Amino acid sequence: MRHKLIAIAATIAMTACDGAPPNEKILTGLCTDLFDGDAQLIKVLVSDINLTVPEFCGCYAKTILADPEKTALHKDAVNAIVEVRKAEGLGAEQAASKVEDMIKNGEIDTFNAEQLDSTGDDFQDIGEAFEDTGSCPAT
Repeated sequence: MRHKLIAIAATIAMTACDGAPPNEKILTGLCTDLFDGDAQLIKVLVSDINLTVPEFCGCYAKTILADPEKTALHKDAVNAIVEVRKAEGLGAEQAASKVEDMIKNGEIDTFNAEQLDSTGDDFQDIGEAFEDTGSCPAT
């Protein structure tokens, strides 16, 4: 029994030391998945904002983590968009529209259309901050 407890404690300690906190990793991963394969969004990052997806998504996660209410909302809303993107092969904008339809149809009730729009606004605000200042608003 003691050996099991030591093994569990070691696993927890190793997991805790593995980079960013869990919510930061989750948000960064969701953001990356949102951009993955969406040439239009990536073009905006590269040409308009002069960032890579990892740079933007790292900043996005740090910025959203500053507000616990936004953190939970973004985890739910962005995950829903990513799931629709993957299931239907849509771009991010089309997937967001589909998620909005799902809200209207009662298929999604963990957030509303206004909250979904606010997540899009947050992405835009972060991009505009980079464009205006050249740095992440969370720093």
